[in-house]
Amino acid sequence: MSTFLALAAVALFVAAAAGDLLWRRIDHGPVVGLLVLWGGFAMLRHSGWGAALGHVEAAGAAFAAMLLFWRLGWIGGGDVKLTAPVFLWAGGGHALAVLLLIGLAGWAVALLGLAARQILTLPLPTLARRLLSPLSLDRGVPYGIALAAGGIVAVLAALPEGSV
Repeated sequence: MSTFLALAAVALFVAAAAGDLLWRRIDHGPVVGLLVLWGGFAMLRHSGWGAALGHVEAAGAAFAAMLLFWRLGWIGGGDVKLTAPVFLWAGGGHALAVLLLIGLAGWAVALLGLAARQILTLPLPTLARRLLSPLSLDRGVPYGIALAAGGIVAVLAALPEGSV
């Protein structure tokens, strides 16, 4: 059952990333679903209140930092709300690795966006334009993709070895 909850969480992270890529919006539904799934996952794992509290602390600290970044105008509100479930799933034990992965993935998304912006200045067929335009940085950086990548890794790291 915990594997099912984890796979459902992966699907919700993919949905959040897709929403950010296509519409530069991260809906509340996947975020709330990820929080609820983590609660069920934690109960099934019987890891105790101490372990759960460590996960909640990591999520709270990451959320507070992202809230500051939002206040400074560096990121969007959807990125703030997606951060909480990412680090809830990661917990303190995987938080630094997930943070590093998010940074690297964000860098890759930004580079792809710069490349797409340049390529879109060329005369292209309509289909190529439609496929590349969501990546263009003209609409901002879809950082939810990087956060979702970190969340997926956090979910998979939380699974018992050999369960997937």
